[in-house]
Amino acid sequence: MNRWHDDMQAMPQRLMLKYEQMRAEPVEALDRVMTSLDHGFERHVTEASVEFASFDSLFRKEVDGCLKSKQTETEQSRRRRLIQGATRQDRWLPGLFHWRQNAHIDRLVSDRLNPLYGYR
Repeated sequence: MNRWHDDMQAMPQRLMLKYEQMRAEPVEALDRVMTSLDHGFERHVTEASVEFASFDSLFRKEVDGCLKSKQTETEQSRRRRLIQGATRQDRWLPGLFHWRQNAHIDRLVSDRLNPLYGYR
């Protein structure tokens, strides 16, 4: 990611959007993405898009049989926990990684990730 960040500085049009921002304010985040692509929409269209793609909405569609999946129930359960959106404040992904793995990830972020990302 550090190399990508350095390369991105030479791009005249770029958008830095963090996962945490998308989780906290999904309508605003989608609006920023679409505006940066010169495809802004009216607010109600953006809101409807976010609602359609929300975890709860997709889960309901899956339960109702609208979305088919070849994954096993265990794979689906694990994926759902990831989709629900663990953030750094959640100590990465509790229950999915062992505490030693979490500690290793924390060290990697602290030691190697460019501080401009804001995760240190």
